[in-house]
Amino acid sequence: MALGRDEFVTALRSAFFKKKDKQKFSLITLIFLSILIIILSNLNFKSIQDIRIGINEVIYRSSYFVSIPENKLGELKIKLSEHLTLYDDYKSIKKELEDLKQNKLSADYLKLENEKLRSLINENVSSNEILAKVITDKDSPFLKSVILNRGSKDNVKL
Repeated sequence: MALGRDEFVTALRSAFFKKKDKQKFSLITLIFLSILIIILSNLNFKSIQDIRIGINEVIYRSSYFVSIPENKLGELKIKLSEHLTLYDDYKSIKKELEDLKQNKLSADYLKLENEKLRSLINENVSSNEILAKVITDKDSPFLKSVILNRGSKDNVKL
């Protein structure tokens, strides 16, 4: 009997060392081991429960560490897209600022030119103007007359 058992152990050990058989044997061993653990975990053995908890912890921790590079690449992608969007916004705002500067320069130039022309014709820009609405009565016999809503108390003179 001892000889048969030694032969079985030798055959089992040689299965682990042969490359092509090693993969098949490992897969079969894992399948049988997982079926055995599932069956034994239903029987509520304390040691099997501890092994199951340990396996779950190992798988959970290893999946966390394996997923770190993928998560970092996702975060990097989001930051890169935000940066590109920010850069595009910067370029559009910069162009808008340049346009506004050009418009301001044009307006300043036109204002200076207007003041220069007014000074050439001796017109005073700072006058005390009074704004009034013109009211006309079309049924009136005085069709060519103008009626204003401002009068002498507002310092309006003919």
